[in-house]
Amino acid sequence: LFANQEKEESNVQILTTQNITPELNFTLEYRRYGSNGMLKREDTDNRSFTATTNYLGKKYLMHAGFIYNKIERSENGGIVEQSWIRDTTVDAREIDVYLRDASNKLKKNTIFLDQSYRIPFSFLNDLKDRKERKMKMAVRDSILASGDSLAIEAMYEKEREDSIELAQSIDTTGLDENVTTAFIGHSSEYSVFRKTYTDNISASDSLGRAFYQDRFYINPTQSMDSLRVMKFENRAFIRLQPWKSDGIVSKLDVGVGDKIANYFTFKPSDYIQGRSNVLLNSAYIYAGAQGQYQKYLEWDAFGKYTFLGYEVNDLTIKANATFKVYPFRKDRQSPLEFKAHFETNLKEPDYYEQHLFTNHYKWDNDFGKISTTKVEGTLSIPRWKLDASFGYALLDNNIYYDTLGIVRQ
Repeated sequence: LFANQEKEESNVQILTTQNITPELNFTLEYRRYGSNGMLKREDTDNRSFTATTNYLGKKYLMHAGFIYNKIERSENGGIVEQSWIRDTTVDAREIDVYLRDASNKLKKNTIFLDQSYRIPFSFLNDLKDRKERKMKMAVRDSILASGDSLAIEAMYEKEREDSIELAQSIDTTGLDENVTTAFIGHSSEYSVFRKTYTDNISASDSLGRAFYQDRFYINPTQSMDSLRVMKFENRAFIRLQPWKSDGIVSKLDVGVGDKIANYFTFKPSDYIQGRSNVLLNSAYIYAGAQGQYQKYLEWDAFGKYTFLGYEVNDLTIKANATFKVYPFRKDRQSPLEFKAHFETNLKEPDYYEQHLFTNHYKWDNDFGKISTTKVEGTLSIPRWKLDASFGYALLDNNIYYDTLGIVRQ
């Protein structure tokens, strides 16, 4: 409130969420935040809006919504002389910057839908329960026939305890989580990203021309660079909860997905052939599992492989394990934890890292896949507030941008 107009900031958030029914929720949120910054031409305006709904039924679950993001930012290219920061106490607005009339605008629109249907395999439990009931009835009849009052009272007490334990195993929605269950699901996302960069750098603007090293490939004084990506991704999956929610194998996931990406960017050939988009498609499969053993072990694993399309042979494998022991006699609930993590990735570079033509940057690359492998371990003793960790990573074919902003591998 007390900042001058040149450096003021704004932050507005509006959120409303309402349950239409106990199962159905609807949420609206709007956020705007930004500031004029410290240096010249550093003003930034961020805006986002979301409208989402979710339904949590006994068998059908759904989450859907719309997300909108927009960022508008003036670009100054950074300060011209570092000594203005190190050796002076001038107002930041007095420091010269490279770009006087440049800006970026970014927009993203997303529509998504995630849904699944629960199929409990109750018949498996029914078969098991039928055998157990026959055995229990035979034992019950023999106890009642014996006429032993103490044994009969003990039997009734055991029945009451079993009834309470059964009620506790069923959650508030009336679902028994310890029944073998399958979930059939579908996930879909449609997103459009847009980026527009503009600048005006006259022939006499020595600072602006020096910033881009006199790289002007389309227009010698003005830029109007536009990029657009449309992504449409669908996944279908089956999740199997084999026995119970905290079993050694509590969840198994298998799915297949397809991703379509449509890229728009300017190419010199557009002058002759007309503008055309680049359409890339990739299909993949994935699987995951997780589980735990009492309070001593928790684990999960995930794998994804692209078998068709632009990202063919892309691979992701991740695994985590947590081991716990309880060595402290005075604090039986305080564990000694060891966490292990393994991860390996093989990833195709993004299309714009391979092909780009704008007023100040251009390249046409044939980069190889990026390979990353990580091994990490952590030992934690909460009782002593002690942690020790180790990590090793192997990176090959890394992609980076050099001091001129040119992509390299």
